[in-house]
Amino acid sequence: MKKINIVLIPTWEKLPNTDISDHNAGTIKELEVSIQAEIEAQENECMLSVNEVTIFKPFTRTKKEFVITDETGNIPYRLESVQEGHIKAKRYIAERSTGGMVSISYRLLLEPAGRNPVFDLGFEEGGMTGSGMTFMPSFKEGTYEYTVNWNLEQLPEGSRGAWSFGEGRITRSGNESLLQTTFYSAGQLDCVKMGRFGYYWMKNETILPLAVLAAQIFAYESRFFKDEGEAYNIFSRHTEAAEQRAGGTALTRSYMYIYKDNAQLDPSWIKFLFAHEIVHNWITMKNEPFGITTWYIEGMAEFYSVLLPWRMGIITRDELLLELNKRAVQYYENPRITKTDMEAGSSLMADSEMTRIPYGRGFFYLLHADAMIRKASDNKNKLDDVMLAILEAGKETLEIGNETWIREYGAYVGEETARREHESISSGHDVIPDTACFEGEISVEKAAGKQRETKMDCVLWRFV
Repeated sequence: MKKINIVLIPTWEKLPNTDISDHNAGTIKELEVSIQAEIEAQENECMLSVNEVTIFKPFTRTKKEFVITDETGNIPYRLESVQEGHIKAKRYIAERSTGGMVSISYRLLLEPAGRNPVFDLGFEEGGMTGSGMTFMPSFKEGTYEYTVNWNLEQLPEGSRGAWSFGEGRITRSGNESLLQTTFYSAGQLDCVKMGRFGYYWMKNETILPLAVLAAQIFAYESRFFKDEGEAYNIFSRHTEAAEQRAGGTALTRSYMYIYKDNAQLDPSWIKFLFAHEIVHNWITMKNEPFGITTWYIEGMAEFYSVLLPWRMGIITRDELLLELNKRAVQYYENPRITKTDMEAGSSLMADSEMTRIPYGRGFFYLLHADAMIRKASDNKNKLDDVMLAILEAGKETLEIGNETWIREYGAYVGEETARREHESISSGHDVIPDTACFEGEISVEKAAGKQRETKMDCVLWRFV
């Protein structure tokens, strides 16, 4: 397996209007990246690529542009831009064949930490947080052994550097884009560690109870999804750019929570948020073009984000009802409710109402599907069985998608029924929710609602 070694070297800078004798009152505004990679490229072949824009987040501003060398010296290159769904990529094309180990170095100028999605690399008081989507390269398709290490000599004593897979020097194998689809944080980090779970944050003691809660949720979910024992880490970002409603972004074996003020650290609804985002660690499907299976990926995360905390006993019935009814209003009163899955997918992040569609559609469809499975099997099976079968299929091939769902769900309700339901719902037709998964504790009834924006009358479902 070819090796890629990365050293990240952050630079500390004092914050304005702080005590000059307090060396810790600062942040990280520059980052040097040094990569030694066992990669090869022929003349006019792509050596590596970066994301010029990921959704609406640009690549981190460079202070020193990419310098790429090998055993014979500088490798001249030209740049080519390509659009890949919601990502605009920039390819580095070698203008001569490479030989031996390839060295890549560049220096970045960080901006203040930005809003969700947390794809930017940004600074806050105490250090930096961000994802590799906007500062790390990807390579030729394949599996590599990555080693990420930190040089923290320019940071205050006691500073730490962490990657999605852990703190300090970490080696982990993965695909060509692993450096991009993971999180990074460095500086004056606090941390809660429980086994292979870690939660990192900066300068906020009130996060400690949330970190313990998140560890409990991860422990329960990892057993439920039959996790194979890898590390998992959550990071927190504090920024004035955050929306009034806190949120975050999930990437490989990790999640980054973003908040604006301490009022957004209320554990009553963060239970649902963390449960949803941690589920993404296991639930996946091929989703190209975007939107084709987003209903399943986000719908499953929504389904288990209420069901598993309920089974755990960490939410009350009142909390559950409040969350279910909030989701019902968000979906059934959505003025875009009749849009297709693909229409919603094409408007990711550009239209907040369209962005909500796969979450609500998937969730309420899966409530219905769970009830159908229970009925067809005389309560011997439930959605858990279908989900776990799809999860197992995903270990054999990455090509799982809607046909996998139709096959596994159809094993209980009939493939014709499964296909007809999926085609109808993905085309924007309504779905009636069921509450069988709550086993008699919750019921649902029809109610009158009004669509947002249009104010047109619509059917709303109320949980009681």
